[in-house]
Amino acid sequence: MSSGSAVIGPFWGGLESRHAGRYPLSVERHALVQVARLLPGVTTVTPHARYFTLHALVAHEAHRRGLVAAEAQELLRRAEVVLAAITLKHGAHPGMSAPHGADIIRAAMSSGSLDIAQLSRPGTYAQASWGFWGPYRGSESLLGLTKWEASNIAPGVGLKLDEVRVALEPVLDLAAHDVVDNGDLGACLGCCLCGCADAADGRLLRGLLVPTNPDPRSNGGRRSATIRLILRILQLHEVRSVTRDAWPILAYDQSLTDDPLCASLDIADAWRGVVLRNRSVLAWRDLWAELVNSIAGLTTIASLGDVLAEALPSGTIDSYCESLPDVGDRDRLLPAEIDPALVARNVLDRSLALLLLGGSRVQRLPDRVAAYFQDPSEGMQELAPSWVAEWRAEWSARSLPDFARWLVGVLVARSQRIALMKASFSRKSGTFRVPARVFVRDGLIFRDSSESGGAVSLRWDQLTSVMAGAGLCLASRKDEALVWRPTQRGEALLG
Repeated sequence: MSSGSAVIGPFWGGLESRHAGRYPLSVERHALVQVARLLPGVTTVTPHARYFTLHALVAHEAHRRGLVAAEAQELLRRAEVVLAAITLKHGAHPGMSAPHGADIIRAAMSSGSLDIAQLSRPGTYAQASWGFWGPYRGSESLLGLTKWEASNIAPGVGLKLDEVRVALEPVLDLAAHDVVDNGDLGACLGCCLCGCADAADGRLLRGLLVPTNPDPRSNGGRRSATIRLILRILQLHEVRSVTRDAWPILAYDQSLTDDPLCASLDIADAWRGVVLRNRSVLAWRDLWAELVNSIAGLTTIASLGDVLAEALPSGTIDSYCESLPDVGDRDRLLPAEIDPALVARNVLDRSLALLLLGGSRVQRLPDRVAAYFQDPSEGMQELAPSWVAEWRAEWSARSLPDFARWLVGVLVARSQRIALMKASFSRKSGTFRVPARVFVRDGLIFRDSSESGGAVSLRWDQLTSVMAGAGLCLASRKDEALVWRPTQRGEALLG
């Protein structure tokens, strides 16, 4: 080793063999799978309705012109730059996030013109050669707007060309120029992201998102039912942040449970199970993040166990559970997870409480809700709610701090197993890559970087943004905040 070399912490295979991984405890799978199943066609990275139809128009134009992949990529990037610039020229829109690449494109427009040729180069407004089509590609394919064919973008079977072209052809016209004045963008404000709601391409997209009389078991049927459920919540309640405000309403509010429309939507019970399970996911992730982020340098697993033990009250598991709010029963689910006294606890205490509440719900949910709260195949899978219920019974009369130390050992061991299961060998670099932030060597534990907690995304915020773009809901200001409401088109879907 040269005199300039240095080793930082325990060392195995070189520092380059370690990189931060996602889902270190692998507690998210059930919720992620169910969210994708109940809301197909909308993801966490597809917030804008008009990108769906713009990509479809580009796909048709590339196919019509016989463009090879590199040429199609350039056309798509140019069109995305123009769409974003028109939207920025139009101004801010309540409830709608900025177009993709907004910061770079906005700065470039300050000169009074838009250099499309420069901005659309790979690595400028977007890093990917296909611009922002990548995040939308799966959703557009599911809706039948675009597809991947012969290593190139192609139009899908759901595209109605006339409806898209009449709405967005000015974007293609501007994209054909290398430089355009900002005034030319101002003449095309109907092509702004907000214009989709009242344009022909919005009508097309609404028909794809909410098809007429779909099979309830199909992708279109589940997506349509979810959209109607969210619109009904927006109609009945004052909702400002959709995910934050709507999940407790769906989980606990009796008025929603008794609502005839929601009662007719089987998907309401499915989502109820998912949002309740997501509280357990939140708890595991927050607990693990708090523990990991407390690691300073090298420490022992026993010392990490002390961190959790010291954050909890003394006494037994039974006495701790007696301090928790009631979760209710099959006939009435009580809002235990958002009880103010529980929310006020420190992160580690609150997370453990949420896990125990999730375990308490295992045998106390209506059958359909229970099926989406925990899949029968999970059984006694480690860290599942039924597993929590089992160890709660096993430790019932034993010390809570002792249990905390045992649990930390379980989590550390699991994190290492999960990291090694995801590990891969890079033939190019000759390194064994381990996706983890936490490592154990010779009984000592250390971290490379901080861990983040939080629940998994329900995709409701992105769905609401897409629905707003398609003209099904809107956000209006009330008391200096935004409140979401269905539009007349959205209310028409509710009957």
